[in-house]
Amino acid sequence: MDKVTRERIISELHLLEKKAKLLGVEPLRVYLIGGGNLALRGLKSATKDIDIVLGRKQSALLQSLLETPVPRLPIYRRLYKSQWEYDLGMVSQI
Repeated sequence: MDKVTRERIISELHLLEKKAKLLGVEPLRVYLIGGGNLALRGLKSATKDIDIVLGRKQSALLQSLLETPVPRLPIYRRLYKSQWEYDLGMVSQI
């Protein structure tokens, strides 16, 4: 798995913002936590994944935004590892 750098985090968030505007999706308020937050602030060179926290209603909007195809913009796939992770609250890994 590739390391996720500050530049990649910013790039991906800009792509998601562009996709949201094209799809007419309302702005989402997400909180970047863990290593992703440290990388974004320049306190860590990279992280292995991005962890976000958001409200339940916003979760469905984000899922739709990630998975809806738009020409020349990324489509993300949802991955499930195990029922154990699902039971602990990790609903999806993208």
